[in-house]
Amino acid sequence: MSHVEGATVDNVISYIDAATATKIDEELMDPTGAHRFTTEQLMELAGLGFAQAFADAYPVCAETTVVVVCGPGNNGGDGLVAARHLHLWGYQVCVVVPKPNSKSLHLEKLMFQLHASSVITVAATDPENLADNNLSPPPRGGDVVIHPFLPPWLLRRLSRANDVAATSQRSSAVETSSPSVIAEDPQPSSPSTGVAKVVVVDAIFGYSFAGDIRQPFAAIIGQLNALQSLPGALAVPIVSVDVPSGWHVDDGYLPHIGGIRQPDVLVSLMLPKRGMRGYGSWAGRADHYIAGRFLPPSVCASWKLTLPTFPGGQQFIKVLSRSAAAAAHI
Repeated sequence: MSHVEGATVDNVISYIDAATATKIDEELMDPTGAHRFTTEQLMELAGLGFAQAFADAYPVCAETTVVVVCGPGNNGGDGLVAARHLHLWGYQVCVVVPKPNSKSLHLEKLMFQLHASSVITVAATDPENLADNNLSPPPRGGDVVIHPFLPPWLLRRLSRANDVAATSQRSSAVETSSPSVIAEDPQPSSPSTGVAKVVVVDAIFGYSFAGDIRQPFAAIIGQLNALQSLPGALAVPIVSVDVPSGWHVDDGYLPHIGGIRQPDVLVSLMLPKRGMRGYGSWAGRADHYIAGRFLPPSVCASWKLTLPTFPGGQQFIKVLSRSAAAAAHI
């Protein structure tokens, strides 16, 4: 079960727009500036923070498969870093890279690290080059699979695994619970229970995304939305990195653009973006975290930013709505 210790309230922290996020990143990475961070440093810190928040929502379990879907930019890089940490912590990890970025040496290095750790990696190519029936069995760890969209074996695993978890939970309830409890529909994919057998990490698009969603990402996002919308315990939860893919950073979800409709967990990086304001309250079942603890005090002061108070050395903090905070006596 996710914790509320050290949580912050959504109306006491800063929410930043896309322009501000871009300028802060530029200031942090200015090679002649005061801070001189590299993209690689910030990606490592963001990916580690995300992985810690993920583990809070879905505690480490060797039976949990985490499918990390990564885009070609920095958001995808954050996902690759998180995948490496989650694998080291004991999760079964499968990384899906719909459109590998051959121009980024650092992303290639992150992929090599995953291969060296025997993490299953599903890459992509043009849809014309391969047919669905070319990929029926799951690959061995460390293999690189070429496929235009999510391969059939992975879709089958995604759509079945949480049902198996629910069946197991029902069997346990029959042995230990009263009939009134048995009759209730179990929710193994809820972030509050942390017992989902398959969880998808959405690391496709970040705060710099704009415009229409093109292939192959449109098809993959459609597949993920369909898996999340399966009835009851069959539903596959989605955890989004920084911004749900396809959302407008300042205006939130736009139906005419599409994207991930409603992630079960959102992990904002550095600070939440303006379009995510109120996410923890209007999203209902969803959890909201802030991760990526790297903003220097001088940057916060110059931009008049209000950061949450992270507990101890923790790299993440949970964001509660005012009503949830009141109920938790925070």
